[in-house]
Amino acid sequence: MVDPSLSDNIIAKRVRDGDKDAFGCLVDKYSDLVFGIALKYTRNRREAVDLTQEVFVKAYESLGEVNDYSIFDHWLSKIAANAGLNWVRDRDNERVAAFSEVEGDRPEELPARERGEDLPGGGDGSVIRVLAQLPEKMRIIVLKKYMDGYSYSRIAEDLGISVATVRMRIARAKQMMKALLVDDTSRQSAQT
Repeated sequence: MVDPSLSDNIIAKRVRDGDKDAFGCLVDKYSDLVFGIALKYTRNRREAVDLTQEVFVKAYESLGEVNDYSIFDHWLSKIAANAGLNWVRDRDNERVAAFSEVEGDRPEELPARERGEDLPGGGDGSVIRVLAQLPEKMRIIVLKKYMDGYSYSRIAEDLGISVATVRMRIARAKQMMKALLVDDTSRQSAQT
């Protein structure tokens, strides 16, 4: 049995040396943190539980790549955020495909959650479609800023880019989203 009061550094080194029970200690310690991040992205408890398990599997498999276990929580948060972003990207791609491939399926015919009614400015699915159309580099930053509430400096640190680059990408993403939303609204008006 591993003493949970030990530092993350000691526990992680034990895991790396083959003590699988020690990883359970880290899971117990950080499951709320990872679940909270997963829930921000999925907005669904069942999906968040699945994503949390996926994050811990990835963390276990990647543990040997970490040099400084004293920042284990930060490293684990990055894995969780990246898994959440991948989850959102995959869902967005599925939604866009559903809108474009299935004739007759209109956003208003989908359940409220799928239409994005819980998203700011959403309700007709257009925000989801527009987000899915952004280049991945921009989409990741927009989601980190507006879904996770990260600061510019935290985003820059997580992605290994400058704060100026974060600001520029957010500004460009806003311009692109505005243009795409106007275009989307124009097309919807023309159809009615």
